[in-house]
Amino acid sequence: LSSAASDVYKRQGYLSVLMDIRLVPQKRNPYFVGEESVSLYFEEEPIFSCLTAAACATEETESVSGDSYSFLETDDSVAMILSDGVGSGESAARDSGRIVDLTERILDAGLGPDMAMLFLNGMAGAEGDENRMATLDLCRIDLYRGECETVKAGGAAGFIKRSDRVEKIQSRQLPLGMSASEDISEKKWQLNSGDLVILVSDGVVQNWPCGDGEYLLEQKIASLNVSSPVDLANLILRYAIRQCGGKIRDDMTVLVTGIWKNEEREIEDIE
Repeated sequence: LSSAASDVYKRQGYLSVLMDIRLVPQKRNPYFVGEESVSLYFEEEPIFSCLTAAACATEETESVSGDSYSFLETDDSVAMILSDGVGSGESAARDSGRIVDLTERILDAGLGPDMAMLFLNGMAGAEGDENRMATLDLCRIDLYRGECETVKAGGAAGFIKRSDRVEKIQSRQLPLGMSASEDISEKKWQLNSGDLVILVSDGVVQNWPCGDGEYLLEQKIASLNVSSPVDLANLILRYAIRQCGGKIRDDMTVLVTGIWKNEEREIEDIE
């Protein structure tokens, strides 16, 4: 640890004691601190921390998945973005990838999930090309308040796995460009420490010969005693493939984000 970096951590400690709150460096701070003067930014440590995971399988007749996804992490939130392009292969991948990229840019500009959905829905509607339609699942979790905002345009239901139950995230809205703007609705959920938020693409719950894939997946998630997002994502994907007889007839993507409350720690005096 360089002397300059060590000095940064000391100043962080001094400020924490002075303000009587735990401070952490903002992500926009420079990675390296040299001899020249720089501005350093600190903020209150979020109440929650998060871990994210993804598990994916590509349709067996294609080399490229038509699903695209992203985890967009900022200093105060994490966003889960999942889009499924119409069809499969490179064409679907381009369409879904464009939606994910635009969603990231809109959120980076400071707009909320509802405004992002309104903009993208209007853009897709103006283009009017049904062969390029895509779904969008957008979930943003506030790491200070533990509040989860969700908006959906088509796609399969998502889930929130809690310690004692599973709640379904669903919407009747059609894919982007096929619904009126007044049909777009944002839902908010209060999360608790240890909760896991799950988003899946259509391929995960379709082609199940035994019945309603969404209902059966919900029951399976409720029965799983796992707390790791990585383990849960992999278990869901393997379960879905088994239900389809080992055949992957559509792209499958599973996203999981878990949040945990940071332990309260007393601020230590800095010598």
